[in-house]
Amino acid sequence: MNSIGKQIGVLVNLEFSKLFVGQLFSHLADAIIQFLLAGILLQISENPGKSVATMFFVFLLPQFLLSLFSGALSDRFSRKVLLTVSCLFRAFIIGVLILLLPQLSTSLIYIFAFVLGIGAAFFYPAKMSAVTNVVKRNQFKFANALTSPVGAVSLLFGALAANHLINLSVVKALYIVTAMYFIGAFSTSIIKFLIPQNYFTGTQKSNDMCIAFDYLKKHKKALYLVGLSVCLQFIVAAFSNGLNALITEHYGLSYPELTYLRIILGIGIIAGMGAAIYFARIMRIPHLFASSFIILCAALITAPLCKSVDTAWLWLIPVGMADAVVLVMLDTILQKVTPDKMRGKIFGLMLTFNTLSFLIGTAIIAHIAGFINPLNIFKGIAVISFILAALILILDKSFRYFLLKATLGHIFLLLFRYKVEGVENIPRNGKVILAGNHTGHLDPFIVQMATHRQLWFVTGPAAFKVPIVKHFLKYFNVLPLKFSKGLEAIDAAKTKLNAGEAVIIFPEGKFTPDGELCKFNRGVGLMAKGTNTPIIPFAIKGGFETWGQTRKLPKLFNTIVIQFGQPITDFDRDEKEIAHELQACVNFMKKSLERRVFYNINHKLHSNFLDLMQEKSDIYGQVNALSLKTKNGYEELSYIELSRRAKKFANYLIETAGLQRGERVAIICESRPEFAVGIFASIQTGAITVPLDVKLTVPEHTHILNDCNPRILLCSSHYLEHAIEVKNNVKSIEQIFVLDDEERNHPEIPSVSALDADIEKDLGRPRSLDETALIVYTSGTTGNPKGVMISFGNIYSQLRDFEAMFKLTHEHTLLSILPLNHLLELDCGFFGMLYMGAKIVYIKTLNPKELTTVMKEKGITNMIVVPLVAKMLKNSIDKQIKKQSASTQKIFKCLYGISKFMPRKIRRLMFKSVIDGLGGRLECFICGGAPLEDSVAEFFERIGVPVFQGYGLTETSPTISTNRYGHSKIGTVGQPLPSVQVKIADNGEILATGPNVMQGYYNKPEMTSEVIDENGWFHTGDIGEIDKDGFIKITGRIKNMIVLGGGKKIFPEEVEAVLETSELIKEVCVMSLTIKSGNKAGTEEVGAIISPCDELLSKTDDEINQILEQEVKRLSEANLAPYKAPTVVVLHRDELPKTSTRKVKRKELKDWYEMLKV
Repeated sequence: MNSIGKQIGVLVNLEFSKLFVGQLFSHLADAIIQFLLAGILLQISENPGKSVATMFFVFLLPQFLLSLFSGALSDRFSRKVLLTVSCLFRAFIIGVLILLLPQLSTSLIYIFAFVLGIGAAFFYPAKMSAVTNVVKRNQFKFANALTSPVGAVSLLFGALAANHLINLSVVKALYIVTAMYFIGAFSTSIIKFLIPQNYFTGTQKSNDMCIAFDYLKKHKKALYLVGLSVCLQFIVAAFSNGLNALITEHYGLSYPELTYLRIILGIGIIAGMGAAIYFARIMRIPHLFASSFIILCAALITAPLCKSVDTAWLWLIPVGMADAVVLVMLDTILQKVTPDKMRGKIFGLMLTFNTLSFLIGTAIIAHIAGFINPLNIFKGIAVISFILAALILILDKSFRYFLLKATLGHIFLLLFRYKVEGVENIPRNGKVILAGNHTGHLDPFIVQMATHRQLWFVTGPAAFKVPIVKHFLKYFNVLPLKFSKGLEAIDAAKTKLNAGEAVIIFPEGKFTPDGELCKFNRGVGLMAKGTNTPIIPFAIKGGFETWGQTRKLPKLFNTIVIQFGQPITDFDRDEKEIAHELQACVNFMKKSLERRVFYNINHKLHSNFLDLMQEKSDIYGQVNALSLKTKNGYEELSYIELSRRAKKFANYLIETAGLQRGERVAIICESRPEFAVGIFASIQTGAITVPLDVKLTVPEHTHILNDCNPRILLCSSHYLEHAIEVKNNVKSIEQIFVLDDEERNHPEIPSVSALDADIEKDLGRPRSLDETALIVYTSGTTGNPKGVMISFGNIYSQLRDFEAMFKLTHEHTLLSILPLNHLLELDCGFFGMLYMGAKIVYIKTLNPKELTTVMKEKGITNMIVVPLVAKMLKNSIDKQIKKQSASTQKIFKCLYGISKFMPRKIRRLMFKSVIDGLGGRLECFICGGAPLEDSVAEFFERIGVPVFQGYGLTETSPTISTNRYGHSKIGTVGQPLPSVQVKIADNGEILATGPNVMQGYYNKPEMTSEVIDENGWFHTGDIGEIDKDGFIKITGRIKNMIVLGGGKKIFPEEVEAVLETSELIKEVCVMSLTIKSGNKAGTEEVGAIISPCDELLSKTDDEINQILEQEVKRLSEANLAPYKAPTVVVLHRDELPKTSTRKVKRKELKDWYEMLKV
């Protein structure tokens, strides 16, 4: 059960209900009898105003005289008995009053009021103490919200009840009051305490007051609460009497109007009961108190603006709510901080002083009301309320800290150019260590101003000698570090960490003398290792130049940047090693910040790919470049942490493994952040990277790697066993490294994170744009794969074109679902996104529910997909729409029809619910790898999430053309990229040239010369046409072309596009098939191998074949020339075999057909 449910559980607590009913009737009877006695005095007294005031005073007097005694009794004896006896005693007194009613005089009424007040004085402390015996501690707030304001509400509504009762007859009214006291007595007498009362066992009863005072002296929190309650009672007295004066004397209104206003005030108090429960869950208690007094102040200041009784509720309800909130929270906290055996005495003492405060307030207002405007009384109460709010906030350490931070923050913004990065790496709660470089006197303020948490500073004695700084340090949380006694401060820091606090330490232990890092001491390692606390490294740039050790005064308006890194959590090593790792990390971040100045001054096109990626890392720093959704949340890697890890691994490969420029590094790894560490490390070593398709078998990988002969094989832990088998078959592989730490079944094979390398050395080798960056093996849908050599220049040209066309920024997030050996994903979805500072999210499953969850959680804006994925998403949306009501479907159909006439922003609003199902921020899909059905493209275009179909091959790095914003045409693959030229050869083949064309096939110069002619034009093997607007349309692929006996040519892609429009056909592959039986046995015909929709799979093969043949015939007759119509239809019950990029393996499918029995 959640916290709200536990609170509401009070309502079904039978014992609490008994206590609530008992106190409700007791308080209501008290209120009615007071107003009945006041009514009698008005009739018999010669000076009724003075007599009524005296009667109220006499009724309250016992609460001042006896509350401490009655509270002490409730600690020593049964609280249930005291409550019951108190009610019975007052019922008895009312009985005597009825008997003496004919002889009543003013003096006798005073005596009855005093005796009734004695009974009431014994009720309150016992009631407040008893609450804690019938409800659980976590239900105090809700219980007090129901009980604490009842006295005030009863007084207000009691006046109304007395007015009606006295019109019946005084005797009947007194009998009703007696009955109410009896009900209260009965209700309290049957209570069964769920939490046994802890009796006070002291022997000296006369010493109870001293005991209560001694307790308050030792427990300041309880003392402050009692003091606040006394102040509140003074305000209540002043307000109550001021309200009377305002209504009767200032506005000259009658008693009914006064009653009406009191009822409104009562409604405000009841509303405040609920407000106390709600706001106590979302606000700190001191802030709740202060807010209530500020609301009270504001309401009283605005009271004069309400000129009539009808508008008085505008300020009376806030007053009532503020009073109730403070009252409920005071009682709740006092109950929690006071032990059971002391509660009666403390509440009795509080009632004593509350009564005194109320009486003083009443006397003061009665004295000055005759010659002061009541509205000025309200202004005075408003001033007192504001002062109380200010005192509460000043005494609250958290607020004082916030105020100081806010003040210094504004000073910083005025005096310095101040920037914070990576603050999201600091957890909002829980233990954490912040550690970084010590640049100068302003460092403590720089760090504290940057964070959202209160920090405990491990501070050396020198800090207390710095001008200005030393005066502020005492307001921060400081753990003094004394020379030769450092372990004491470390132990103190550990205590704070174990309590969930945030601790900051400067591991250098001194200011830098020259701006460079000094050696980090092991203390930070001791703290982290001893408490298993993550370390957040930070680097300050500009602190030394602004106010370093050598400067006497700060340099104003200087630029200061602080950057927080990702946490260090590996503590299975010596504390010195932890400190060394931290120092290397901080130094790396510091140098990264320093390089930015150079980039801003020298912005130019790059000739060195390594410098290009380093620049992006430095600029985007703590932006989370890569994320992976796991069962425990997200594993994330920032730009700078990616750069640091890649450099460390590269240094190891160069210095320890001896990897040379031009050697090959192969990677078998699913899409995850560690892939990036591997490929960037490989780039820095000067090696050529070979990304491999994880879906290939060991023999297939063996064939590929024996072609390119890598020295190093990188793999994820998931593919480690596979990698070991491959290594045994490939002689060139000398070592395997595991990129991640998820599973370690082979501890003898090192993981990248465990390698010890010197990150301080700059061993990375420059990479010119004409160097080979990658060898990417084609998917091999029709034969053995070929290694395509991609240069850095090829990649760079694609990055610049991609940036110019789509203009993505660090505000964009890509959900990566294609494998990273797919060059479209690797070039545009990996290098391209990182080039533009965007974020990439990986996911381990393509489950639609999980996809939607990630898209919402990460705010996905873009996806790179193959047509099959786009179609799958469309079908999923169609299914959801069909589940809706008929009227909803009609509305969708209507909106869909008119959407083609609307701007894209309007379309996104029209189909907001659909887009919300895709995460809410999705802007577009980029699609390639196969033909996209026009219906799919049209659907997403209509809902405002366009699918930009592109075209290219691995050999063109890979993109030749693409649709894009403002330049899109469904049914085409877009216009050529800015750096690419395209033309159509005489035979209809598409030719392309530009900086994106590959260097060639690895070790296959003859094959290279077959596809790249002497003029540098790449022959794509695809047939197409270019329209007048420059849009390219693919009509077929030469190697897939079917040539009939009569010489007619058919491109399977054209026929497939027609057949795929059928809902009965899930997948189709058209090819030339040999007839196996009948008159045409042995002849080649146009055939369609079809995987049917799921609904047909329950039928027999013959039934499915018959349905599919009729469907193919229908579609062909309507859309194709007769010679293009498939004459052979073959059922394939399973999904068609595909490559990892979701292309159908035509050769494998044809081999399957050939093996079918005749």
